[in-house]
Amino acid sequence: MKELAGELNEHRAAIDEYDAQILVLLALRLQRAKQMGQIKTAIGKPLRDPVREKQIFSRLSELNNQLQKDVPAECIEEVFASIIGWSLRVQQKKGS
Repeated sequence: MKELAGELNEHRAAIDEYDAQILVLLALRLQRAKQMGQIKTAIGKPLRDPVREKQIFSRLSELNNQLQKDVPAECIEEVFASIIGWSLRVQQKKGS
């Protein structure tokens, strides 16, 4: 039982590290999205690009298959729909 508790703590520590890495990458992605929003506004392009969004989902689905990862398609779509939504919010913010 003690061994299982130790193993559980190891898994939790690994997940904590993954979460930290995800947070760093999310901050970088949102920063890049903000810069893209400024460029889109400057050249008169709409901030939302449904064609690009479909490309992102398709590319991630293909990558998931190529890497033989078992991330459910619904998970990919839900997580990245949220990330894309937040990217759009960052782009819409004025003066930031």
